Amino acid sequence: MMRKTILSAIVIFTLLSSVIYAETITVDGNAFLRNRSDHNSIKVVFERIAPSSLSDTTSTNMSGYFSIEIETGIYNVTYSKEDFYGKSVESSLYSNTIFDDFTLSTMLEVPYNFKTIQSSPVCI
Repeated sequence: MMRKTILSAIVIFTLLSSVIYAETITVDGNAFLRNRSDHNSIKVVFERIAPSSLSDTTSTNMSGYFSIEIETGIYNVTYSKEDFYGKSVESSLYSNTIFDDFTLSTMLEVPYNFKTIQSSPVCI
């Protein structure tokens, strides 16, 4: 019984230590809307996949700039805005980071990396 109590105390202490001492970093960057001058409200979602799950969101200002303080870890980062193609990237974030600029294309535009596939009609 005494062993279980000591083991439980160690587990609780370890969990509390990791929560209390979680290191936070600043991540910032720019996201733009192609052919637009107002880049406001592009949603940037940070979903941590390691060491444990965690999610946080920020949005760009009118000039396209965003900044967020998050705990360290490996994240899936998703940029999105209604009527625009979104983009997701995986990033290891263990120190203050400035992301490369990213531009979202409208769904009416063909994205720069889109490849045209042509096919012949099938006769039955």
